[in-house]
Amino acid sequence: MLITVAVIMRVWRIDSVPGLNGDEAWYGVQAMQWTAAARGDGGAFVWRTPTGNLVNPFFLLPQVAVHTWCGPGVATLRVTAVASGVLALLVNFLLCSRAFDRTTATVSTLLLAVLPQSIAYSRFAWDTSQCVLASVVLVYVSLLAARSQRRRDWWYVATLASLLAVLIVHPTCVFLVPLAAAPFARRWWYSGGDRRSRHYIGKFGPDRLFVATAVSLALGVAVLTLSFPQVADRLARTQQVVLFMHRVSRLLSGVTVYQFIPATRLQSVDGPVSLAADVEPYDVAFWALALLLLVVTWRWGGLRRQSEETWLMAGLATSLLTFYVVAGPNAIAPHTDRYGMWMIAPIVIIAGRLTALVMQQGERCSAWGRGLVLATAAAMLLGFYANYLSEFDEDGARGAHRAFRTARVEPKQAALDWIAASSDTPTQVVTTEWWTYWPLRYFASRYPRIEVVGGTLAAVTEDAGAAGGNAIVRNHVVRHLATGSSLGNERDVAPNADGHTWFVEFDGSQGDRILRSRFSGQGASHQRVVLPDDEGEPLIAVYVPRDAAPPSAPRCNEKRGEAALWPMTPVRMMTADGIKHVE
Repeated sequence: MLITVAVIMRVWRIDSVPGLNGDEAWYGVQAMQWTAAARGDGGAFVWRTPTGNLVNPFFLLPQVAVHTWCGPGVATLRVTAVASGVLALLVNFLLCSRAFDRTTATVSTLLLAVLPQSIAYSRFAWDTSQCVLASVVLVYVSLLAARSQRRRDWWYVATLASLLAVLIVHPTCVFLVPLAAAPFARRWWYSGGDRRSRHYIGKFGPDRLFVATAVSLALGVAVLTLSFPQVADRLARTQQVVLFMHRVSRLLSGVTVYQFIPATRLQSVDGPVSLAADVEPYDVAFWALALLLLVVTWRWGGLRRQSEETWLMAGLATSLLTFYVVAGPNAIAPHTDRYGMWMIAPIVIIAGRLTALVMQQGERCSAWGRGLVLATAAAMLLGFYANYLSEFDEDGARGAHRAFRTARVEPKQAALDWIAASSDTPTQVVTTEWWTYWPLRYFASRYPRIEVVGGTLAAVTEDAGAAGGNAIVRNHVVRHLATGSSLGNERDVAPNADGHTWFVEFDGSQGDRILRSRFSGQGASHQRVVLPDDEGEPLIAVYVPRDAAPPSAPRCNEKRGEAALWPMTPVRMMTADGIKHVE
C-alpha cells in the first residue's frame, strides 16, 4: 500500500510540478535534435553537457525513443526519470531477494520507495535521476560476484560493467568504488588454501585490513592535503565534519530537497521561518536512530566483524569519508544535492539489511521492527506531501526559485503556446536566462516557424547612457557562452522585418525590470502581458508586438493587470559566434 502511494507521488502532476528548468529542457532539446537527425532533417546534437560531463546515453537514448513517438512535453520529458525510479524499486526487490532474503528486500524496497529524495528525483528529467537505479545494480552485483563459486569470470565482468555504467550515469558515482570493493576484500581476507593459511588469515585478517585501510586513507589524505589547502581545512575543522553529518541526514530525511525545490518554510509563532532553522532536532533524532539500529544489530542481530554487513558498512564509511575529503559538505547542500545521489541506495540497502537482521531474531523483534519501518515510511510520505506536493498544489511553490515555480499549465509552455497561437508568421522569441531559454526552445520544437534566441538586453542607465547604452546584463546564459558551451544557436540571427519579435522573461527578473523601465515612451511597439499562477500572482512576462493580434489574452493578474505599452529597445542577440548588436 505504501509503495503504491509512493509510486503515485512520483507521477502526480508530473506535467507541471515542478516547473520545467533549463537543465531538464537541455536534454529534451538534445533528444529532439537526435530525432531530427534520424529523419534526415540535419539536427545537431552534442556529446557533452553544459558542465562538461559526457552525455548519459542510458538517459538520452530512452528520451530519443519517447520523443520519436510523442511530441515535446513536460510529461514526455520526465517519463524516463519516472520509469528509472520505479524500475529501481523492482530491481532492488529482485536482486536483494537473491543477495539476502525477502525480509531485507521488502524493507529496503519500502524505504527506497518512500525516501523523499528518491521520489523528488524520480520527477526530474536529469541524468542523476538514474543514480539510484545504477547504484542498486552495482551493490548487488558486487555482492553476488564475491560469493560466486561458478562462472566467476562472468560475475567479474558483470561487476566491471556495472561499475562502468554508474560512472557513465554520473561521475560522482566513482565514490561507490570502495563500497563495491568491500565484498571482494572480505572474500580475499577470509579465504585460504590450507589450515595454516586459514588460521593466519582468520586471526590477523581484520586487523591487517583495518591497518591497510588506515594507511591507504592516511596516504590519500596526505596527498590531498598537500595538493588542496581546502582539504586540510576540512580535516582540521570539526564544524565541517558535523555539518557534513547533518547534511547526510537531511539528504535522507528530505529536508534538503524541500529547501532546494519548493523552498519550504515552516510556520512558527514568529511567522514563516526557514526550514533550516528548525531541523536540528530532526538531525539529532536521525543519528540517534541510526546509532540505536547499529547497536541493537550488533548486540542482538548477529552482526560480527566477519559478516558481510560489517564489511559493507566499512566500504560505505570509506566512500563517505572519501567524498567528504574530496568534495566537502557543500557538495550535498540544497541546489548541489544531486552530487550526493550516489549514496542514497547504499545507505538504504544497509539500513534495510540491519533492520531485517533484528526482525529475524524472534516474533517480538519482528513485530517491533515492522511497526517501526511502517511508521517511518508513513512519516516520510506525509512529510513529502506536506513539504513538497502541497507547496506546489496550494500556490505553485511561490517561494521557490523561479525556474521551479509553476501553475496548472507549465508557465513557459503556456507562454510559448500562446505566442504560437497569436502569430502565423515567422516569429522570434528572445529571452535572457538559462531557465527560460532551454524550456522555450524545447517547446518551440512543435512550431517550425518559431525561433527562440538567447540574448542579453542592452540596459541604458545614467552612467551607461552617455556611452551609448551598451551595458550588458550578465546572466547564466552569457556565462555558459563565455566558457564555450553551445546554446544551440548555430547561426547569426536578426530581428524579423515585420517586427514579430517577442520577449519572454520571468516576472520581476532583471531582464523584465530592464524591459519595463527602458521600453516606455511614445510610439510603444510592445505591450506587456503577464501570465499568472493559479492564485493570480505573476509568473511570466510576455512582451507582445503591438501589431500582433492575439486570439485571446491569457488570464492576467487582476492586482497588477495594467496594460502598459513598452517600446522596442536595442537587443544583443546571442549566437554561436558571439554576441551581436542589432537594432
